[in-house]
Amino acid sequence: MRYYDLISCYAYYLFLRNVIRAEKTILAIVLGVSLAIFVNTLYGCGQYFYVFESFHSNYALTGSFFNPAPFAGLIAVGSMFSVFLILYRKSLYRYITNIKARKTIVKFLYYLTVLNILLSIGVLIILQSRASWLAFIIGTSYMVYTKVTQKIKFSIKRYGYIATTFVLIAVCTFFFYTMRKDSADGRVLVWKISTEMLKDFSFTGTGLDGYKAHYMDYQAQYFAKNKASKQEIALSDNVVYAFNDFLQFFIEEGILGFLLLVTLIWFIFKQPKSIVRNISTCLILVLSAFACFSYPLQILPLKLIAFTAIAFIAFSAKNKQEFKLPYAFMRWQILSITIAWIGLQLYNAYSLHTGYSIWKKAFDAYQEMNFKESISLYKNSYKYLKTNGEFLMHYGKALSLAERPQCSNLVLHQAEQYLNNTVVQTSLGDNYTALEGYPQAIQHYQKACDMIPNRLYPHYLLAKMYEKQENFTKAKQEATIILQMPVKIPSIATYQIREEMKELLRMNDKPDTK
Repeated sequence: MRYYDLISCYAYYLFLRNVIRAEKTILAIVLGVSLAIFVNTLYGCGQYFYVFESFHSNYALTGSFFNPAPFAGLIAVGSMFSVFLILYRKSLYRYITNIKARKTIVKFLYYLTVLNILLSIGVLIILQSRASWLAFIIGTSYMVYTKVTQKIKFSIKRYGYIATTFVLIAVCTFFFYTMRKDSADGRVLVWKISTEMLKDFSFTGTGLDGYKAHYMDYQAQYFAKNKASKQEIALSDNVVYAFNDFLQFFIEEGILGFLLLVTLIWFIFKQPKSIVRNISTCLILVLSAFACFSYPLQILPLKLIAFTAIAFIAFSAKNKQEFKLPYAFMRWQILSITIAWIGLQLYNAYSLHTGYSIWKKAFDAYQEMNFKESISLYKNSYKYLKTNGEFLMHYGKALSLAERPQCSNLVLHQAEQYLNNTVVQTSLGDNYTALEGYPQAIQHYQKACDMIPNRLYPHYLLAKMYEKQENFTKAKQEATIILQMPVKIPSIATYQIREEMKELLRMNDKPDTK
């Protein structure tokens, strides 16, 4: 899916490069994006006041996304367009000419922009996304700095502003850390384990989307060494993002890809000072700040904003070079190849859309426990989504619950190549149990336990497997682990598991037979 995101972003960039011929066009784009952010902010407010429905049952405010984090990032980054319009309004609105109601339009745009910023701040406060808050503060401070330093001639005042800004950011960072310490420490744990991945993949990289295929294996290895603290065990969970896009990009693309990314950012910031350069560098700076603690490179709207900034910089660059093909027939050849390639990508995109549509129907049937219908639909969409780890996981789980363990194993082992987590491992364990492959079942249950040691269910499955094999010593060890675990969220299932483990300890006070 990210492959098609990149194609979309590149096509969008080429479109902007051909459209942007003057600063007037940039003003129109900035106004357009600001309006889009304003609409999204209003939509979020509507969700908060139950006018519109949220896309996640656990969160009242998600915007047009499935969870609040991407929405907060979009608001934080997108609001920089409004900050830019406020600070540079005199320079920008001079392009609004030959209109009788010019003053009225300028005033209307000014008040609308102020309202947009205020609404954005309000939504960010409600969302409580510390990464987006920090990004917003850094971006606003930088934008104010670019404006103020135009008038400040003395370097002492400049350095004073910079020092004050750094102190403010440091204080805010400390406050945000203490605000939700467990969440921050959880991300530190992910970074710590991700650095182990970096040691193995620093040169070649895992490839696009390879992070989520490998990370949980490294987390399992980390906890299997029994060197983790109790806090780290309590904070562990299934992970698909590194919560640091620079780190994840390095792991996936290797050192060469990472150096290209750093070079691109350096190129953007080295451009001569101008109004266009200021908004471009601000957008990249805010995205970079947000990327240090979240995953904007996985969110298409934020990637489009990044490519917008790159297109702005390309327009303002002084040393531009145009490449022209020397012969007309070469132009027609390249045009023909391009058209054929676009046609192929459109066909692939249509196939992907078809696969996702069938997948949704299959998942709905799965939720209704109609496994026969669900498996039939999953089978139909397999040819479109056979490299999608989440799809393969759902398909394999449906086959497992339908008591087709051999088929399920084939799909789940394929899923491991694209996405690996406790659901995949426990499902494989269930399948091997049904096939009486007990050593393999124990191996997968143990891996699920190592992936997330604080989860009761994998330990429960492992205890039952040891009991089935009459290995009562290890069964009691797992039962003891379960009973010593703190209960995060009390439930009927948790109570039943704990009671069953107490019974196991009482009933199996006898020597092992195996």
